[in-house]
Amino acid sequence: MLLRKSIHTQGQCGAETVRHQCRARVLSNRFAAARAVKCNATDDTRSVTDSMPSSRRDALLFGGLSLFWSFGGVKQEAQAKGQSSRVAGDFCKPSDAKDGFVVYSPDSRSTPAIRAGVIQPNPDLYSFEIPATWSEGTILNILSGNFCMPKCDEPWIETIWESKTDGFCQLVVSPIYRLVNKSNATVKDLGKPEGVIESVGAFVTGNYLDSVDDDVTKITTENFKDGREYFVYEIYAPYAKTGTHFGAAVTVKDDLVYLFVVGGNDKQWSSNSSALMNDTLRSFKA
Repeated sequence: MLLRKSIHTQGQCGAETVRHQCRARVLSNRFAAARAVKCNATDDTRSVTDSMPSSRRDALLFGGLSLFWSFGGVKQEAQAKGQSSRVAGDFCKPSDAKDGFVVYSPDSRSTPAIRAGVIQPNPDLYSFEIPATWSEGTILNILSGNFCMPKCDEPWIETIWESKTDGFCQLVVSPIYRLVNKSNATVKDLGKPEGVIESVGAFVTGNYLDSVDDDVTKITTENFKDGREYFVYEIYAPYAKTGTHFGAAVTVKDDLVYLFVVGGNDKQWSSNSSALMNDTLRSFKA
């Protein structure tokens, strides 16, 4: 299961079980060094080291996903240099469901996974709705999957959209075998909803998910507009790197796990949670 390998030994990377964990440590240090500035969605200024949990959390993070310690703090290099990013309303078509929203869907060259044919239009590429004023956050190359396509073993970030006032959304995609060894699987084949969010919680919060019982405030199974079944979560995680409140939706398509996340800090969530959950999260189509 994703994120659930225990650390059996320390130091040398001799055994196969330890070799993957040692590789993850190296990747984590490399990616942490690539961080630019903090996400707009959070006021948290803790370092990766300060926010590292102990015992069970260490075991979760030192699995193959430790690279995502850093993604919550990663901003595109272009923005760090003062260059502007795309605004959704400048090129996305207007939403038929809500005024002021647009429909984002990538084109055939938008991301490494699409260019490599890993994500295919079957019949369409993924899409979701966001406010027209939101800006695109370009992901660092090492987190986009560009370095490993078309055979990435680790999950990657497909896209990020955000607003200083409203919050953010992002899409993470993972090979299905990271959660279950089954072809043509459905979301229910991944296991119980509680176990799934425990496995992918680090992608939601940017560092770790402390406790499913305490931090996941609501779990539902829903059919979205694309006809697929989704596990849907509401999460409160004040220790998170990318915000404090989150919504997440998980589904499976073409042997890929799609994790779509919305979130924000306390202020953003208090004023915009309904739009984030209902107008953005539930608009997602894999």
